Amino acid sequence: MRETRTLEFKETITNTFLKTVSAFSNYDGGTIVFGIDDDGKIKGLADAKQSCLDIENKIKKYRIYNQAL
Repeated sequence: MRETRTLEFKETITNTFLKTVSAFSNYDGGTIVFGIDDDGKIKGLADAKQSCLDIENKIKKYRIYNQAL
């Protein structure tokens, strides 16, 4: 599996994925898959449930910050 214009892999959850969220939302959409490196190798996430919460919270904070601007 390889990254495409609408498919992005993120090995870990850092704030850099927010740029991808923004790009996808401004175009035709897309999918971000966490726990996979750039070569398409599955690395996994230590705690999937906590990772989902982290992703959700980062997106919410990012939206609130940008709405305030």
